[in-house]
Amino acid sequence: TSDPSVYDLLKPFQEENKKNATETEGLLWQSLKGKKLEGYKFRRQHIILGWIADFYCPQFGLVIEVDGSSHWNKREKDEFRDNTMIKHGFRIMRFTNDEVLNRLPSVIEKIKSFMLEENRV
Repeated sequence: TSDPSVYDLLKPFQEENKKNATETEGLLWQSLKGKKLEGYKFRRQHIILGWIADFYCPQFGLVIEVDGSSHWNKREKDEFRDNTMIKHGFRIMRFTNDEVLNRLPSVIEKIKSFMLEENRV
């Protein structure tokens, strides 16, 4: 899902992100890894089109981002990234740290609802 030269540049950052996951990423990952969510595979810190997505489900082309304080001043960059990914056929879901930390069951339900809707098409 990425140009090989870009992939090679981002690979060290991807590995670093995996080693130093945020608390919220770790919490959500516990619910996604090992096909725990409806039997679908999710990848963590996956390189897509020159960016590193927090989570990616290839069966749905679904990118899931968990936005903490580092995203507060990056709204325009996030919108550009999201729009570029959407133009390439990816679907984007964004959740705040607060949602994942305090309402994880609701976050999981939103992801499941998305999957159910996509399976009906």
